[in-house]
Amino acid sequence: MKNLKDFLNAPVDTSASKNIALQNVSTEIRNAMLVSGSISSKSKAEKFGQEVTKLAGSKEVMSELSDKIGMPLLNESEDQFVARAKQTFKKILMERLSGK
Repeated sequence: MKNLKDFLNAPVDTSASKNIALQNVSTEIRNAMLVSGSISSKSKAEKFGQEVTKLAGSKEVMSELSDKIGMPLLNESEDQFVARAKQTFKKILMERLSGK
């Protein structure tokens, strides 16, 4: 099995999936910011979502995520691995956004 970094740097097939996933992240962030009232205008929320998406898709963040999650653990299901990766990804983004 490949590590996350190798998977994300794979040829075109996975690249399209990665772009779709990042677009979905941007949309979710924009919607969450609008619903929460943290950002009052759609254009500001959209810009913020795009910036977070750019950060999330950066090579630095992907490398850090890949290094932290590594390979699936022994007896770890796919769902468990994905949940662990999501939690780690969220933590990395929160640290970077808060300037830590």
